Amino acid sequence: MHFVDLSPYSYALPRSLPRVLNVGWLSAAHSFPVGEPPSGFAERLRRCVVECSVNRMRGVHACELCGDPMARQSVVIDSREVWLGSSEVWLPAPGGGALAAPDLVIHYVEAHDYLPPAVFVDAVMCWDARSGWNPEAVFEAKTLAAFESEPTHD
Repeated sequence: MHFVDLSPYSYALPRSLPRVLNVGWLSAAHSFPVGEPPSGFAERLRRCVVECSVNRMRGVHACELCGDPMARQSVVIDSREVWLGSSEVWLPAPGGGALAAPDLVIHYVEAHDYLPPAVFVDAVMCWDARSGWNPEAVFEAKTLAAFESEPTHD
């Protein structure tokens, strides 16, 4: 699944969500920015993968960049293996919005040198689990609103 970085989020929804932006939805068919993130970024992003996880799916999306559609990616966080490819990471964005990335974003950064947009890097580097941000509540409220505002057809 590919979405352009910082485009409006609309994954599996009837319309895009206001003030929710895509980050890191990479595909082998599209180029993406590469580079080295700030020191400590990957470790903080690993924490976010665990603490800011939403929209867990039953299916698994494999990394298209690795070239093996059957390969599963995982990371070790706190001595625990965490399988990737079946949920999202939502972080607060400036101005009250949200940034939505597949949990594979940590794999893309570490294995493929993906460099996310600065606003996402900043959100990861500033993330504090004690902030009161509840990604699941934000996800549920935003996605529910997308369906409630769907026009009716008589």
